[in-house]
Amino acid sequence: MPSAAFHCAAAVHSPDSGRAGGGAVNGTWWPAAGVAAFDWGWRPFPGVWLFVTAVAGGLLWWARVGDHAREPSRRRLAFALLGWLTLWLTLDWPAGALAAGHLVSARTTQYLVLTFATVPLLLLGLHPSGTSAPSRGIRVMNALGHPAVGVVVFAAVLGATHLPRIVDALSPHPAGVFATNVAWLAAATLFWWRIVGPEPDARRMPYLGVMVYLVVPFLFTKVPGLVFAFHGAPLYASFAAAPPAFGVAHGVDQQIAGFVLWFVGSALVIGALGVLFFRWQTEDRRSATPDSLALPADPRALALLFEVPKAWSTLEAVVAGVADALPPGAHGAELSFAYREHAGSHAATQVVIELRIALDAAHERAFARQMERVVSECLALLSPAERADVATRFAFRLANYGTRVG
Repeated sequence: MPSAAFHCAAAVHSPDSGRAGGGAVNGTWWPAAGVAAFDWGWRPFPGVWLFVTAVAGGLLWWARVGDHAREPSRRRLAFALLGWLTLWLTLDWPAGALAAGHLVSARTTQYLVLTFATVPLLLLGLHPSGTSAPSRGIRVMNALGHPAVGVVVFAAVLGATHLPRIVDALSPHPAGVFATNVAWLAAATLFWWRIVGPEPDARRMPYLGVMVYLVVPFLFTKVPGLVFAFHGAPLYASFAAAPPAFGVAHGVDQQIAGFVLWFVGSALVIGALGVLFFRWQTEDRRSATPDSLALPADPRALALLFEVPKAWSTLEAVVAGVADALPPGAHGAELSFAYREHAGSHAATQVVIELRIALDAAHERAFARQMERVVSECLALLSPAERADVATRFAFRLANYGTRVG
């Protein structure tokens, strides 16, 4: 006798019913479920394009505007770009169309990628504000991103967006699928904010707390995974309404979805823990670096550098590069300011940041080469005019052998 899910499937109606590709149809601004079979004919989703463009604009705004307007490192740019690409590829055709109403396994994969890859990568791409007084937006996110709030919202969104009644009500409509995707992204942002968000380390969760915190997605995703794996009949009438994609029966597809949530979800959480352990080790090495690497208080250097746009932010980026470039076990490092006067003009005074450290010859050469790259990368982020002004006003050198590096 046909299952109740299949009886419901016959009653599911999509505004795009009967058109090629089911939810992936011409004229649909966002993927949605339908009753037609999936095909490989390309379908435009302008809503997805606008959304990912808006996200790209937000990333650029964060990097350029407000109290966090500092030049991002190449690593952060790479994180942001990778996160943005996964967002686009996951939401757009064909992945978005398959996830909207053809394959439950594609939907669960989309959920996992957005939650455990896209959002953490985008947050890692946001440059820290570097201020002791965070902006209003940061303060709001600090409150909403509290671990307790993050856990509750994560669990609520996970449960609600996998309930058959809610899925079947939302999936046939582009606005419903859009709302589901946005809910996943918002919940993931709150969940990851205190772990990899653009927060000073003092406001981030301690690593032991992070390890306990990540048990939440490790366990919670198991619940729908178990239901998918062991429930015989298809749960979602909106997915069962369309012919099986690629010849995969709806029941088999649902079991694959359970496997994805159970095993792939666990692998993503374990991978996140591995990344955090790596960062923990790196920061432990940095914490062993003497506090003297902090920039000395020098009003004259401050005044001279702030006369030239981007000079101070470039100096901060170079100093961060110094901490990364120091060889393990290096001790006794100290930063100090020196000055070069050109033609006796105040405007031509060059601020030189000196690193005083004792290194053997091999480590000196390796460190000098790495700092050359750091200074070049920092200057490359500036416009030609800004680069010329900053290079005139600011330089870096190793004081122990007196060779200017940048």
